Amino acid sequence: MRYRFGGTVADYAITLGDAVSVPGMPGAVTKGAVIVGGATITAWNAREGGTRYTDLRTVAGAPVDSILTSTGADLGSFPEFDGPEGVRWLYASGNGGPRVLLVGRVDAVDRNGDSMVGVLVLADGSPAASQAYALPKSGGTLTGALTLSGAPTAPLHAATKGYVDSLGGGGGGSVASVNGKTGVVVLTTSDVGAAPTSHTHTTSQVTGLDTALAGKAAVSHDHTNRAAAWRHNGSTYVAATDAGIYSGPVDPVTLGLTPPDGSVWFDTSGG
Repeated sequence: MRYRFGGTVADYAITLGDAVSVPGMPGAVTKGAVIVGGATITAWNAREGGTRYTDLRTVAGAPVDSILTSTGADLGSFPEFDGPEGVRWLYASGNGGPRVLLVGRVDAVDRNGDSMVGVLVLADGSPAASQAYALPKSGGTLTGALTLSGAPTAPLHAATKGYVDSLGGGGGGSVASVNGKTGVVVLTTSDVGAAPTSHTHTTSQVTGLDTALAGKAAVSHDHTNRAAAWRHNGSTYVAATDAGIYSGPVDPVTLGLTPPDGSVWFDTSGG
């Protein structure tokens, strides 16, 4: 920031003139003040010695190393100018004469109704924002991206997209949504429902289970060999419809069968 100097009723170049008598004081002599036009005003950082400031600016922004007092109707006055960056106090000298202290100023903005042209810079160097750019603590909608400086360290901290993606194993995978909640969220029973104490599934819900079961024997399978009974009628064998031959380790009756009269059971339980 550059502070502004000059341009006030006190900013004139004045030197001592010829000796004159003091009215009403016989014998008293003094020297009159003479306003000097075209005087060169230089700026310094100390009343004596020190370093001269040459980084000055006119009101129009042109760089200059000194200021000239007026030779016109406002004879002797020196115009407004901007001092070096950040310098609030400096000492001015006219034509190499004694230096006087000048205090820089900034244009003030009234607290009620005025508008400031340009950027208001805060003490930390950051630009101030108008109310239109401020997001209220409660409600409000943020337009555009919110840029964060790092990963969250507390439960209520906002998280960057990169941080959320990293929780899914990297690679920017998709993020699931539950009841409108996305990203890293804490789910409650209202989101997913209470866990049931017991539940069932159909065989079709298990991949490949129906195919595997189709190749298995029935529960009632007993490895009993059943064969039709044949009877010789003197010339050939004919099927015997009233008898059967059973082979196996279990009595056919215990299996719920009703063997016809004359049936034969070969017990194989003895190996």
